[in-house]
Amino acid sequence: MLYLIGLFCSPLALLLAGRPIQALLNGVIWCVSLFSLVVGLIFGLLPALLLWGIGVAHAFAVINARNADRRADRLAAALRARR
Repeated sequence: MLYLIGLFCSPLALLLAGRPIQALLNGVIWCVSLFSLVVGLIFGLLPALLLWGIGVAHAFAVINARNADRRADRLAAALRARR
C-alpha cells in the first residue's frame, strides 16, 4: 500500500512509514519537481519527470529498507524466543 502512495505522493508515504526526516528531504525534491513541471510546460517536461522519478525511487528504497528492518527484527525475536 505504501508503494502505491509513494508513486503518487512520495513524501506522504515516507511520513506514513515513520521516516519524517526522509519525508522532509523527499518533500523538497517533490516540490521542486512540481515547480519544474509548471515551468516544464513551457520549456520541456524531462527535468520534471527526472526529479519525480528520483523522488519515487528514494521513497521506494526507504520503504523497502523499512520492510527489511521489520523482517530482520521478527527473525531476531524468533531466534531469541527459540533459546
